[in-house]
Amino acid sequence: MARRTLRETLTGWFTSHEPADSAHAGAVLARHAEELMRTSGVMSVSVGTNQSGVATIVVGVSPHRFTSSGFPESIDGVPVVVQEVSKPDAF
Repeated sequence: MARRTLRETLTGWFTSHEPADSAHAGAVLARHAEELMRTSGVMSVSVGTNQSGVATIVVGVSPHRFTSSGFPESIDGVPVVVQEVSKPDAF
């Protein structure tokens, strides 16, 4: 695997184009963010992409307070990806 330079990596981060369906995912998230954030254990919500490049709603959850039973796999046609997150350690 070829290594990328720091410049190539940073350029990719700041000039990457969002998939066309990210606008739809953002609109869906705007409508449902408050409801999602009220779910016990949910710490964050955002728009992201899955490994196939499809726009998703990413829900960051506390592994100790969240249960996925009954949580939707998609909202208004946008896939939901649940990721465990933790609080940053204090220095």
